[in-house]
Parts: sequence; structure tokens; C-alpha cells
Amino acid sequence: MIDSGVILNQLYEKNCMSESKDIPILRPEGDVPEVQVRPEESPEWVIATYRKHRLAQVTAELNAVLGDGRGEEVYIEPVLLDMNPKEHRQSLQEQVFHNPREVTENLLDVKTSKIMLEADSGMGKTTFLKIYQERLLQAEATREYPMPVYFDLSLLPEGTGFHEFYPELFRQIMAVVLLEREEQPDLEIQESLLERTVNRLVLTGQLLFLLDGFDRLLPEDRFQIYFDVVVDGDALRDNFVLIATRPVGFGPFATTSIVKRGQDSTFRTAIQPVSDIQRRYYLPSSSIKAQAEKFQLFYPELFENPLLLNMIRSLADNEKLEGVTSRTQLYRAWVDEIFADEKNAKPDAEIQECLKTLEDISLQLYREGHRQRQQDVETGFELKIFEDRGAHLKKLYAEGRICAPFDRLIQSTPTRWEFRHPSFQEYFAGQALARDADWEPVLREHCRDDSWLNLLQFFAGTTSASADILIDILLEEGALFLAGHVLAEVEEVSESHRLIVGQLLKYQCPEAQPQFTKNRLVKLAAVLDQNERDTLQTLTRNLLKRDKRDSRILFGVLELLLALHKIDWKEVIDSQNFEAVLALPDLQEFLNEHLDSDTVDTSIVNKWTEMVTVPAGKFIYQDEQDEEDQIEMKEFSIMKFLATNELCQQYDPRFQFRYPKYSWEKDQPVIGINYYEATVFALWLGLRLPTETEWEKTSRGNDGRDYPWGEAMGYQTGYCNTADFVVGHTNAVTDFEEGISPYGCFDMAGNAWEWCVQLHSSQFTTQKIVRGGSWLNYLVNAKCHFRNSFDPAERHPGVGVRCTTLPLAEVEKEDSDDS
Repeated sequence: MIDSGVILNQLYEKNCMSESKDIPILRPEGDVPEVQVRPEESPEWVIATYRKHRLAQVTAELNAVLGDGRGEEVYIEPVLLDMNPKEHRQSLQEQVFHNPREVTENLLDVKTSKIMLEADSGMGKTTFLKIYQERLLQAEATREYPMPVYFDLSLLPEGTGFHEFYPELFRQIMAVVLLEREEQPDLEIQESLLERTVNRLVLTGQLLFLLDGFDRLLPEDRFQIYFDVVVDGDALRDNFVLIATRPVGFGPFATTSIVKRGQDSTFRTAIQPVSDIQRRYYLPSSSIKAQAEKFQLFYPELFENPLLLNMIRSLADNEKLEGVTSRTQLYRAWVDEIFADEKNAKPDAEIQECLKTLEDISLQLYREGHRQRQQDVETGFELKIFEDRGAHLKKLYAEGRICAPFDRLIQSTPTRWEFRHPSFQEYFAGQALARDADWEPVLREHCRDDSWLNLLQFFAGTTSASADILIDILLEEGALFLAGHVLAEVEEVSESHRLIVGQLLKYQCPEAQPQFTKNRLVKLAAVLDQNERDTLQTLTRNLLKRDKRDSRILFGVLELLLALHKIDWKEVIDSQNFEAVLALPDLQEFLNEHLDSDTVDTSIVNKWTEMVTVPAGKFIYQDEQDEEDQIEMKEFSIMKFLATNELCQQYDPRFQFRYPKYSWEKDQPVIGINYYEATVFALWLGLRLPTETEWEKTSRGNDGRDYPWGEAMGYQTGYCNTADFVVGHTNAVTDFEEGISPYGCFDMAGNAWEWCVQLHSSQFTTQKIVRGGSWLNYLVNAKCHFRNSFDPAERHPGVGVRCTTLPLAEVEKEDSDDS
């Protein structure tokens, strides 16, 4: 490992001769000459001169990007967020639903002299660093860190780590100071003496480093600089350091302990997404009013990212936003604007040829797995790819650099390049796919791959293929979420197709998928009226098949299928009477799948659906101690364990962990499953969700206990997983044997809330009940009689599911009295 301190000391020794080696000069006693100090030997002169010329430079650079002025209507001031763990104890709720505070103090006053600023592409990191430098240079120089220096790490030679940092730093600083000779032609500056003074400023901690481009380094160089500057901490001596970067990793070069050491030694910040107030000042509201709601729902990134928001602002300022109704149209209009000239509103022939090549390169990289949005260690692409494409790219790439105005789309280092935002790659790749006559196999292959979602939206907004044909393909492949987004990109699509997609996306979580909330307004009768019965029957059967299945939409699928057979799905749920549903021929394959060893691993299904029997008899429900108020129950069976991730993978082959940070092992409970999904999952198993009375009797037995194991004697460990014990995630469903219920069920207190049924509840509430508490809630919430509720569409990291046998166990009151 290179010792940057050695390099710095060698530079210092080279420039500073020891006085003991000087030959003494004898002078008459009392004759002391006045020493003339050269300006380049004076740290104060070097600092002042650097500040003057660098201020002029950075202001010119910013004016070229932002124009004159730095008001709210020109520049979106970044709001920095404190991403550091709180020094006092945080509750699990605060950790999971993190709401970081705004950094209002001066960055120089934070607890450490090293700051890491993490933000995604286009969030304005470079502009922030330069404006921060400009403000420091405009203010009076302070005694502490009077020399703010902006340095782009990505310009360092590849493979050199930190070795070339100081030579390049000294060269840049000296180049700024030497500009003084242009104002004073007679001024003599010895560069060796100037280098010595700059070296002394570094050694004495006079610099404030604003380091950019950290994420664009090769992983090995990134790790070396991270170790020398952040972890080891001595490379930049006692100078202040602010490193701006995208969230990136180090691959195999850094262990978890090294990364943790680096995090502990820095003050970590992030840039907050653009707020509504900031947008109000930045965007001319009258120009964007018509598109605002749709854009914010379907493309929130456009309104949260300054670079993308500037696209809208630029088009609005030039009155080119009218008629733009989709993201594809927005990007196309902006690209046209970049390359338009006084004579042509569209790019000329040479530029169009370059753009087509860029489109082909983008799609090629995407197909090869080089997707900028997914890059986390290896970042950027080789510049050589442009050289290999031929001389016709001279307007895009020439003499080893990206040419203007392509540099508004692309940024580069000496050997690598990347788009200024990942969506630019997706847009250009989508354009290339739209020109490909053989697009259909690509669409079918990737339509359910989330990493292709944005690209295929841009494709849909460009292709000449009929929108109805696109939707038909997506419906056949079970890609309903892409179909929902495609509707936002196309204009001419039949009402029948809009209604089908709306019906199938009807029951999505309003927080996770707010763009589909309006689908709740879709009337089932309208869907049936606008579509042929045979078409709908074929579609619903297809979407229930294992290879087309998406568990998130199956509630809407069943509602549509049952309506074809004149069965009211909501009434079935309300009454929990599944008799007519179980008899439907169209559902037999789906309902019997969990028993088919050729389709699923029945050993896994049997393992995690092991049942316990709850005997018939009365029990104390809630606080009803009087015997006449107790509830009579028939015998029933209920799952011994919460439904696990492994069990859900058998149900849905494309199952994905909703909250992998909190439940990731196969024997941990599935979490983030909403009421609608839980209902269909239970039905697939030949089961249903328990009623509240069934759940409570299973949990507390017939003696009215507070907790499944009895009474809590203080906060006893080993019985359950609640927030009191700060486990911080779910546990394996077999862990807490001491905490089992009287009938042998695990985790009926803690680990995960469990969806329960209130019979006929749709008449008086839209909420659904959960019982049992979770790893995110305190022990008092895990009492057997404690009730909580959620929106049935909500996916919550503390909510799971347990199923019970189909016949209702609760005895009607009159039947109980007769007996």
C-alpha cells in the first residue's frame, strides 16, 4: 500500500534545505539587513492570489452552466440530510422509517473534518461543490482552512491510486497562482519556491479539499483513496475533506470492517430530493400544470432530480412543452432542443447519424448487462467503444474527448464515459429497440424484468406498433405492471384494454404504487361490458398459470374470473364462504397445484403448512370474563408457523423479498404481504385467513391469558421477538419454542402481525385487522387481545400471514343457546 505521507515528506525535503547546511555569512556587528521575502514564499500571498484567480475561474464555470445569478429560479439549492446514526438510542420505528434531519449547521462545524456526500446522478453534486467553493472564496478568508480547492479525482491516471494525487494537486494550484503573471508581467515567480509554499500549506492544514468524481474511479483506485483518505486518515493531513460521490461499493477490495471504519470516521450526508417548494420557485407553473400530476405519479424521478427537472424548465422557457404528455416525448423534445440550431429545429444529418449510433451502443450495452442504473462497483463504459464505431462519430467523440453539445448527455474521464443520468441510456436504448424490426421477442423476454422497465417504456412511447398489440403481448406474458406504465406512454389505446389493465392493477399498495391508485375507480361492470367473455376467460386462466403468475395482481384476476360466473368476490370475502369458488372448473388447476409434486416441492409445502388442532369449546374473547359472554367455537385447525419465504416461493416462482433487510432467510416469515395477496395465497393452499375469534382462541387458549405462554414477568427474553429486545429484524419461525401458544403455535406474539378477518366488515370499514404484534412493535402490542389495523392494500415490513382451515369455526349464538 502506498504511503501518501512518505510522498508528502519527500516533496517537503526536496524543497526545504536545512539551515545547518548553509554557509554562514559574517556581517559587521549591528548591521542587520532587511530580508526581502519573495511573494511565492509567503503563504498569505499564495492563499490570497489563489483565492482571487480561482474565484474568477469558478464563477465563470458556474455562469456557463447556470447563467448569471444564483437565485431560486435559476439554481435549486441542495438540502443536505444527516445520514449518521443518532448518538442516542433510536427506536426500531425510527431506524426502519428513517426521517433524517436537515443539516443546518456550517459544514466546518460538524464533528469531524471528513465529510462524505452521497447522491445519485443528476442531483447536482459537482455544482454544489463549486458553488460551495465560490461562496468560501467570496467571503473573507478564515484562519481555519482559508484555501478551498476543488479537485476532480476522476482525472487521475488509472491504476495509480493516491500516488499521483499530490503532483497533480500542486500542478493545478500553481497554475491558478501563476495567472498573477498575466496581471503583473514584471512579476518573477520561481515555481520551485511556489511548490514549496503550497507543500507547506498542505502540511500545516490550510486547505479545504472538495473532492469530486470519486465514483468514476476504477474500483481498485477508489478503494486505495478511500483507505488512505478516509480509513487510515493521514493522507491529507489535517486538512478538511468533503468527498462527493454516488453510492458505490469497492467490490472485493474492501471488507465489511474497513467500510465500517470509514463510515465511523466520516460525517455522512445526502442530498434531499427536490421538494414541492423548490419546484414552485424553479418551474413556471403555468407551463407544466397540465402534465404535473401524471409526471409526478408515473415519473417521480423527473420532479425529484435537478438535472431532469432542468429538462422541463428548459423546454418550458422555450415554449416547447405544450403537447408533451409522456416521458418519451419529453426526452425527445429535449434532445432535439440540444442539437437544434438557428436554421433547423431538428438535428442535422451528421448529428442524427451520431445519435443513431449512440442508440445502438446503448442497447448493445444494455443487452450485455452493462446498465448504468444498476452499476454499483464497476462504473462507466470504455471510450474505446466510440473509436471502434468509426470516424462518422467525429461530432460526438474526437481527439479523446466528448464533443459539445453531446457533453450535455455524456461525461467522461480520460478513458471512460457514462451518461449524465441513467435514464439517458434507457431512452436511447429504447429508441434503438423501436427501430428493430425484431422487437417482439425482446419485449416478451424482458417484459417482467424490472431492470428493463424504463427502457421498455421508452420503447413503447416510440414504436410504430399499435398500443393494443403491445398491451396484448404484455397481458399474455403476465407483465401487468409494465402494461400499466405503457398506458402512460401511449395515446391511442382502446377503452377495453385500458379497463382490463386497470382492473388487474386495482389492488396495489397506494404508497408503493401510487400511480395505480386511480384504478380503484374502474368498475367491474364496465370491464365486462367492453370485453368479450371468451377473451376475459382466456386471459384470467392464463394469468393463473404458474409461468405467468404475479401474486400482486391475483386478487383482481379472481374478482374478474368470478364475475364471469356471476359470483361476487367481495361477498365471498365478507362471508368467508368459499364453497362456490372451490367448485369452479376454471380454478381447479390453481387450487390443486400445492398438492402436485411435479409442480411444487410438496415436502416444503407440507413442512411449513403443518397444522395444529384447536378443540371445540368456549373461550374468553377480549375482556369478556362472564361465562355467558364467552364465545363458543367448533374444532378447527390452524398453521403451526407463520407463512415463510420458502413457502411463498413455492406459490409464486417470481416471488421477491419485499423487505430483504428484515426478512431474508427461507425460514423467516414473509413480510410486506398485503391483505389481498394473503387472501389468494391462503386459497392456493386450500385454506383461508383466520377470523379474529379463531386467531385469539389459538393464541390465548380458554383461560384468558395475556400472552400465549401465560403472563409476562417483566421483559422476559426467549419468548418472542418484539421491539423491546431490539433484534432489528424478523426471526426464524421455529426459534421461540418457549413462547408457543396453548395449542402449539409459534410466534403468535411478535415476529410479524397476522392478517385476520372480520366477518361482513365491508359494511362499516375499509380497514383490515391484524393481530399478534411484530418485531417492530413493543411487547404490550403483542398481547393476545390487542387489535391493530392496516389498509388492506398496504405492504408493511411488520405484517405477515398465517392460514386456517376453510369451514368457519365460530358457532352462531342461536345455535350455541339451543345446545
